[in-house]
Amino acid sequence: MSWKSRGRKSRIFSERDVLARLAPHLPFLTTLPHAAVEQYVKRVAPAFSTRWPRQRASAIHALMIEAMTARFGADMIYVGGRWLWRATNDLLVQFKMLGESGLPRNYPTPRALRFDAQVELIDLPAAMRVTLGYVLDEETAEVVSVRVVGQDGPRVLFSSELVAAQPILPLFAPAAPAAPTAPPRRLRAKRDANASSSKKQTGGGESGEP
Repeated sequence: MSWKSRGRKSRIFSERDVLARLAPHLPFLTTLPHAAVEQYVKRVAPAFSTRWPRQRASAIHALMIEAMTARFGADMIYVGGRWLWRATNDLLVQFKMLGESGLPRNYPTPRALRFDAQVELIDLPAAMRVTLGYVLDEETAEVVSVRVVGQDGPRVLFSSELVAAQPILPLFAPAAPAAPTAPPRRLRAKRDANASSSKKQTGGGESGEP
């Protein structure tokens, strides 16, 4: 079965080590849930007469995964029904809405329990797993916080809040308008100096006496 483990745990890093590995991408990761929720509210939600929390979470997750795939390509992998980002050789990131406990909302299947407990699974790279999670205000459908969560089973190792240092960018930036082209230059032909001198010597006319 795909959820079977190797019987040992992956290496567990400190909060500092995890954030150091994610550092080059933190500006993008921080704005990712905000931009996905904004896209959901503007484009997806209006298509439904009734809105369910599960449908909303699924749509937001799909928007986040699409943006991550567009940015990171082959480093996004789909294993065991779960999308993961291979941030480094020893760090995997999943994307989840966080519950009241501050932990991802996962149905406790045997595989999910082993995943959360950092037990190595035969179909996953031997790497620590963390969650890029977001807390959503159920009333306003706004992102309250974005966090990187490390856990060892039900125990939270760390929960680091990411704060955007710049305006939220759209998930998919519109194509830049083409730069205006300058009108072609009109070149004026230079007069032949010898021809001009010859015309002056002959009176400048073609009907003169030979």
